[in-house]
Amino acid sequence: MREDKIFVLALVLLANIIPLSSGSGYVLHVFGNANMDGTIDREDIATLREIINNSISPTYLADANLDGEVDLRDIAQVEMIINGTERNLSLLDGNDLPITINKPVERIVVEYLDNADLMQILKKTDRVVGVDLAVAKSPAEFPELSNRTCVGAMHKEPDYEKVLSLDPDLLLVFSNVTQEKNKNLPGVPVLFAGLYYPDLLKPETSAFTDAVR
Repeated sequence: MREDKIFVLALVLLANIIPLSSGSGYVLHVFGNANMDGTIDREDIATLREIINNSISPTYLADANLDGEVDLRDIAQVEMIINGTERNLSLLDGNDLPITINKPVERIVVEYLDNADLMQILKKTDRVVGVDLAVAKSPAEFPELSNRTCVGAMHKEPDYEKVLSLDPDLLLVFSNVTQEKNKNLPGVPVLFAGLYYPDLLKPETSAFTDAVR
């Protein structure tokens, strides 16, 4: 088994082991997590009501719909997140930048081996419609994903037309340099999941562990 695959698997396991209570120190970086703990639940709605009533100051993640204001529409968004009926989800990516992803996410283009590993570990390979050259050339490791449409060597010669032709809901990238891909893929959320910043010694603050969650 590849060393980096073991690393990805370890982080996925840690993401499921670390307790999500507010006492764990872990913060789920999804907008709507108004009380800045490890999950989004009705406690966030209570916090939002206090913020709207000017009882407490707004937290960084209180603006659930990312429109620049904390109001009743944010409570409505959190209600939908809790019920699993949200039409989009805004979160912080591995660069600590906000990104909004429309839902449902059913068509994903995957860049590089570690993200392909992640799709296999999370049993979401049925959502993958395209892969980069590294995955396409690794049939032994990715017998299913290697047969998906190849979009080229995304780290140096990305085929943007091919990516757009697949009508993806999400491009899951390995590189933390996302500006060019955002520019050339209008309407496609480009998500860097923090693979450059894993930390097994402090998984509760690892950008990648956060992204797995």
